[in-house]
Amino acid sequence: MIDIATIAGLIFALACVVAGTILSGGNIAKYWDLASIIIVLGGTLGGTIMSYPLSITKSALTKASVKAFKNNKIIYEKTIEDIISLALMARKEGLLSLEKKIPEMKDEFFKKGLQLAVDGLDSNKIIEIMESEISEMESRHSKAVNWFTTAAGYSPTFGMMGTIIGLIIALGNMDSPESLGQAVAVAFLTTLYGVLFSNLIYIPISRKLSIRSEEEVKEKQLILIGILGIQSGANPRIIKEELLVFAKSVTVKEKNKKNLNPSNLKKENIK
Repeated sequence: MIDIATIAGLIFALACVVAGTILSGGNIAKYWDLASIIIVLGGTLGGTIMSYPLSITKSALTKASVKAFKNNKIIYEKTIEDIISLALMARKEGLLSLEKKIPEMKDEFFKKGLQLAVDGLDSNKIIEIMESEISEMESRHSKAVNWFTTAAGYSPTFGMMGTIIGLIIALGNMDSPESLGQAVAVAFLTTLYGVLFSNLIYIPISRKLSIRSEEEVKEKQLILIGILGIQSGANPRIIKEELLVFAKSVTVKEKNKKNLNPSNLKKENIK
């Protein structure tokens, strides 16, 4: 499903630029120049590709860019319901009863964490393993975010470079004042393209991916807290309260790691 906010924001921004140009008496047709687009897009892409391994570029241009335009909203309430359902089952039938539920689960992180708990692994070891998984995911996401941030920096630079090239060409043809004016106008188009691509594509995608990453990390932390609560034998009601509090926090970093300590749930466990 397409993310309406991303598409609507892009269309609205472009519409405002076009409307402002027309209202200022400009001719939209004169703002199109293929050579300028090639300089800005080609230069930006080349510079960014040089800055990162090819695997990161491939991931950024495929998986990451698609994710920015797709509506992958995470519903924390649904995740909490799944955790509480498992907690109730473990409370009634024992922790080992959850093993039959593992193959049915779609989330690989959830499956792995629950399997570790069912296998009787120490809670601190579970935290260590699963936190490593989360850190790896954050690192993977940050590479894509940084790719677009880098592209956003290169775009205006290549825009200026194109303008300089255009001015050099224009000044070399000063015999015709009319053609000189037109050449100078075209030269400045590359600067305009550089700024537009940077602020309407690269920066918004970078920020959208950053938000997506934070939401995913928060969901994984939520799952980990739930798994630790289930393993500790905590009352499902207490687990739910803990998860709801975590889900309402503004950012993952605001939540202290002491929330991952299963002893916090054990202390509040109602027998």
